[in-house]
Parts: sequence; structure tokens; C-alpha cells
Amino acid sequence: MLTPVCGVLARRWGVLDFPAPRKLHAQPTPLLGGLATFVAFATAATLFLRPVVPGQMTLLLVGAAAFGFLGLLDDLWDAGAWKLVAEAAVVTAIVWLGGFQINLPWPGSGAILAILWILGVANAVNCLDCSDGIAPGVTVVGGLALTGLAIALDRWGVAVAAAAVAGAALGFLRYNFPPARIFLGDAGSLMMGFLLASLSATLAAPEVTNVWPAPLLILGIPVLDFLFVHVRRYQQGVRNPLKLVTSTGKDHLPHRLLQGGLSKREAAVRVYVLSAVTGLIGVTLALWGPIGAALLAAPLVVTGLISSSWFGGRPARRLDSLENPEQL
Repeated sequence: MLTPVCGVLARRWGVLDFPAPRKLHAQPTPLLGGLATFVAFATAATLFLRPVVPGQMTLLLVGAAAFGFLGLLDDLWDAGAWKLVAEAAVVTAIVWLGGFQINLPWPGSGAILAILWILGVANAVNCLDCSDGIAPGVTVVGGLALTGLAIALDRWGVAVAAAAVAGAALGFLRYNFPPARIFLGDAGSLMMGFLLASLSATLAAPEVTNVWPAPLLILGIPVLDFLFVHVRRYQQGVRNPLKLVTSTGKDHLPHRLLQGGLSKREAAVRVYVLSAVTGLIGVTLALWGPIGAALLAAPLVVTGLISSSWFGGRPARRLDSLENPEQL
């Protein structure tokens, strides 16, 4: 219900995403979708979760608000590399205060990995928010997968929080599915990435064994896209670390699907399916081991290959050669 209201406020206040050569939309579009999703998540979490685990829930809400605020500053004024420094400071404080760490045998390594994981996933989801419906759809799928895994592990606090993230993203997706009427902006995509990363990190905590591969697979699409794009940019000559991380371009997975001839809706659905497949495999691996994951993965991979041959045959197009990118 808040999303249309935020759209009206964004137009009234001039908080709009204007067309640019590196962007796909052709009309100024409201940017305050992240505010609606944060309020939705915070309301559900406060009502159903904070009375049960007040300390960690407060840290999660503060961290989400901080990432949303940093993203909003970037939406309004192009914050640049200093935004990463501020994000690192926020994540370090939350990991330290909340005692979050990933299950590793070396002292301090679990906390360091948790910081890098949360930072990386938050920015990976932000990078996927380059075409209509992609980031909120991936958040819905990832949130549902984390919910199912947390329930199976009897981690009901994580399950409720992950369900709240998925619900907030699903409510927003109605207005962001192509053609989008409002965008998440960096405020929303960074915030959702932070929540997914933080909740998945808690499932790989020291007291939980053999679960750490599951978050890698559940969030595998944004993580692999982030790594692939930045390795490719490094190979193309971008050597400065800060410039490498903050560089932009039309080389992320949604861009490549569009260049392959898919429409925005087809690209969004394709990413949803890929995310669901990796998420199912991740949950299966955590609950039933490698054999169960392999038995599930085999038919899914075959089905994916067949569907790709059926629906992927349109000629490729260059995004930067289109006069009106909205025709995608």
C-alpha cells in the first residue's frame, strides 16, 4: 500500500531516476520504492519478531536503515567510493555488536568473512537492480529459500525475518515488474541485499554445521554475476580497487539477457527461475547432503537446457545501439 504513496512523494519532491546512457529506461521514474519496502519489513519484524529476539532484531533494523540511508544519498548525489567505506563501518559494527560470524575454525576469520559476505551480497543485489523487476524478484526467491531452510533448522527468528523480507519485496514487485512504475533505487536494493546477506550469515553461524554452502547457492545468481562482471572488468584494464568496485556498465546478467534478444519480462522471469533452481539445490544440499542435491540438480539442469533452446533463439541486440531502450 505504501509503494504508490512513495511514488507520488518522489514525483512531488523530485526524487527521480532520469534516463542516462548507462540506463535502460526512457522516462523519469520515481526512486523511493526502497522506503516502502523498508517500512513494510520493519513493521512486520517489529510486530512478530522483535519481542522474541530484541537485540539482534534491533541491530538488523538499524543496519537496514543505515544501508537504505547510504543508498538514498547515492541516489540523490552519487556518493562514490566513500559509500563503500561507510557500508564497511556499519557492517563491522553490527557484526561486532551482534557477535555474528560464519563457521570457520580460525580465530577471527569467521567475523571477517561475515563482514565481506554482507558487503559483497548487498552490493551484488544492488548491481542486479539494472532492469525492471530483477532485484525485488531475486529477493523474493532468496527470502523464501532462506525461510524454508531456517524452518527446517528450527531457526524461527531467521525464518520470520526472511519471510518479512520476501513479503516486502513481493508487495513492491507488483509495481516494479516490467514496465516498472517505480524503482527501488540504491536505497532499496542495498537494503534488501543487506538483509538477505545478514540473515544467510546467521544460518552459517558457529553453532550450525554443514550449512554454509547453502547461502552461497541460495544467493548464487547475484554473487556469481558480481564476481564475473568485476573479474572481467579487471581483465579489461580496471586496476584501481575502488574504481573497480564502483565502476558501472551494461555487462551484468540482465543486460546480457536483453542483448541476447529477451524482453525485460522474459529476462526477469529467466533470472527468477535461475534463482529458484540454485535456491532449491542449496536447501537440498543443507538438508540431505550432496547426493540429494545431485538428484535434484540433474533434472533441473536438463529442464533448463531444454527451455533455453526453446525460448532463447531471438537475435542478439546491442543495448547501446537502441534509440529507445524501452522497446525492450
